[in-house]
Amino acid sequence: MKKEQMDTLNDLLLKARKKININDVKYDKNGVPCSITVDKDLHNQIKDYLLQNGPQMLYRYRTGNSWDIDNLKNDTICLSTLKEYNDPFENRVCIDFEGVADSYLKMDPKTVALMHQKHIDKNHPLYKAGIDNIKTLGEKLQESLSMKKLRVFTACFCEEKSSLLMWAHYANSHKGFCIGYKFEDIINKFGINILPVIYSKEYSVIRSYEMFEDYDEFFLDEWRSKSIEWSYEKEWRLVGDYRKNEPYEKGQVVDMVKPFCIYMGVNIDKAIRNQLMKICSEREIKLFQMQLSEKSYRLLTYCV
Repeated sequence: MKKEQMDTLNDLLLKARKKININDVKYDKNGVPCSITVDKDLHNQIKDYLLQNGPQMLYRYRTGNSWDIDNLKNDTICLSTLKEYNDPFENRVCIDFEGVADSYLKMDPKTVALMHQKHIDKNHPLYKAGIDNIKTLGEKLQESLSMKKLRVFTACFCEEKSSLLMWAHYANSHKGFCIGYKFEDIINKFGINILPVIYSKEYSVIRSYEMFEDYDEFFLDEWRSKSIEWSYEKEWRLVGDYRKNEPYEKGQVVDMVKPFCIYMGVNIDKAIRNQLMKICSEREIKLFQMQLSEKSYRLLTYCV
């Protein structure tokens, strides 16, 4: 998505978050929220926006292990917690403590007037004590966000089927395969639970007391934020259950839509190739073979 489209989408998501009625939130036996009802009109508006501005296809690169084959046969997909991802920066945030303090004071004009009357500025011990208190709360917030890494289950997709780096990094050096799904099918099954990743040079920053107090709103962006160095992945994330996850489980298997097509890597393992040909023939899934271009550093495809 282009920046303007992403900004519009994020505004719609934030608007939907603010309209959630706390009385509509359902909790599991451990007191963890497990179901949130988004305003129906906003949900449909976001869904339509995704369909209009999202890609026609999303792709999932696989190494070709037995789990990948089983998921392909059964129309299932494995979701993993953020902790299991290969980026230690997942879900990192920065807190501007003075910014939070200043925004809090702006919410309370009487306190600001009293500070002026008592000559209390940012160097005053009372002000510094207030900052220290916010920092203590900030540490608890960071712990809470870190805990979410263990409780949010997601799966990753890519907008490109011919990315040399993706084939090398996520498809066992071109020995695996790439599954293509129609974006419309995913949206129709999962609604707005699939969203594009946000790429940036800096951590997301909590700058206001409102964000500090309602960090669940902040987490709406944080579970899909990554360094700009990962932007080549053109990633989308499908989010599944949010649960307490104790004892800890690395992942969960959920139902998935039927693949539209499959691309086999240029170094596809013979045994995997045979399995894919059988599966695609029986299930009427289009099957393609990747091959190296003779003129440039790119991949070509031909129908099998």
